[in-house]
Amino acid sequence: MCILDDLYFPNGETKSRVLGGSGVYSILGARLFSRNESAKRLSWLIRAGNAFPREINDRLEGWDTDLIVEKGEGDEVECTRGELRYFRGENEGGGDVEFGSKTYKYITGPYRIEPRHLTLYPRLLHSSTYHFLTSPLDTLAQVPELLDLRYHSGIQTPPLVIWEPLPPTCKSSELENLMNAIAVVDIFSPNHIELAHFFGLDISNLIFSRCLIERPRQKDYETGNWKREERNSDHPLWSGGLLCLVSQTVKMGMD
Repeated sequence: MCILDDLYFPNGETKSRVLGGSGVYSILGARLFSRNESAKRLSWLIRAGNAFPREINDRLEGWDTDLIVEKGEGDEVECTRGELRYFRGENEGGGDVEFGSKTYKYITGPYRIEPRHLTLYPRLLHSSTYHFLTSPLDTLAQVPELLDLRYHSGIQTPPLVIWEPLPPTCKSSELENLMNAIAVVDIFSPNHIELAHFFGLDISNLIFSRCLIERPRQKDYETGNWKREERNSDHPLWSGGLLCLVSQTVKMGMD
């Protein structure tokens, strides 16, 4: 998605219509490594309305990617809008810290992109790679839906599917769905806090420890239900400024 967020900081400062959203940042990251004509291979769709800000549209067009802004959500709608509020917190010594907890809510939308939205733009069905920001259950529904749409469009080659879990759904009650969803994607890419939440752990306020990061990662291998046996799977685990842990499942075969 493309989201315009209103940010509220503990010191009273506010920022309005800050550009964000998983779709924006995944394209931006890919664009940094796509030079010249290869940038046009990066295709993405934004669901918006007729009030989508021209300055935002021009900024995104300036990235020289294959951008489609579908303005079908109404005359008064810009796009998905959000409100992010930061609150002060305390450190382990009881001292005040600038950023503690935060809350987030949608003001309008969310106008998510699902496989059915790609049918109006056949070239998007021919993409070699797809990035999903979805719940485990939505992943289990949408990945097969995408593959089915491609199959009925005569596309036989399977795409690379990257899945980033939707943060509010990263909780222990979703663990079984998580394991099933991992099995239908090629790359599962949470951050360390999201993965820990799936196993009922809250490590957001703990001092960083490699074993805290590696333990839930090892656990998902021990309990995972790997169905895509025909292909290897990569699983980068992002840890903010501490970079990432990359692990892999490899199909073992016999000659």
